[in-house]
Amino acid sequence: LISRGRGRELSEMRALHKWLDGQRSINHSRVDPEAWLKWQNVFDREVEVISEVLSRMSPRAEVTRRIAEYKAQGVIQVTLSDLDAGDKLGALGLESAFEKSFSCREIGFWKPSVIPFERVRAEFGVAPEEHLHLGDRDETDGDGARASGCRFELIK
Repeated sequence: LISRGRGRELSEMRALHKWLDGQRSINHSRVDPEAWLKWQNVFDREVEVISEVLSRMSPRAEVTRRIAEYKAQGVIQVTLSDLDAGDKLGALGLESAFEKSFSCREIGFWKPSVIPFERVRAEFGVAPEEHLHLGDRDETDGDGARASGCRFELIK
């Protein structure tokens, strides 16, 4: 059973992500910093909850295998997430596998805007055809990656 307090928290977290999805189609996916302030506390609590849960789990074997393969090939690996992913990586023990973690919110544009993808490439001097973006949502990760000229692979 979920307590009333926890149920309210989960409802607020769902509302945060529904709001974020709505922001993708407004003003070319530009982040509205003032509107974000309303959601910051909800996101902070979500980070706490997710980090607690993830710290009790291990990454899927397929994930760790692929990370190791890319590392062995000398591939620069970064994360690009709408919201900061550093705490999730830390909870899973994966932070050392990535060169850097990018937050679309901090960049100022939500996916599927091409701007976050271009920012990652500019920082590392990578051409679009050299950039492979792995993502779990075709309508955000995939659309943004393809529009920016990079390759995309959907991970389920």
